[in-house]
Amino acid sequence: MEDVIVQHAIKSIYIAVTLSAPAVATATVIGLCVSIFQTLTQIQEQTLPFLFKMIGTMGTIYLMSPWISTVFIRFFHSVFETM
Repeated sequence: MEDVIVQHAIKSIYIAVTLSAPAVATATVIGLCVSIFQTLTQIQEQTLPFLFKMIGTMGTIYLMSPWISTVFIRFFHSVFETM
């Protein structure tokens, strides 16, 4: 029983990292692009990157939501089948 719990814990951490990767990557790329733009134009507005990161991250989560829900459903089915 303990082995099953440990396996599910490891799988849940892997799923959390996998599902959050697209949103984190999007925020990183947008932040880098906005920072380069701010450096080139010498705009020192600190809220500008936040706005674009928020919009990009929400858009990524919206577009990836069918895949995210499918992964969650499969994981929960496997958890409840083994318990």
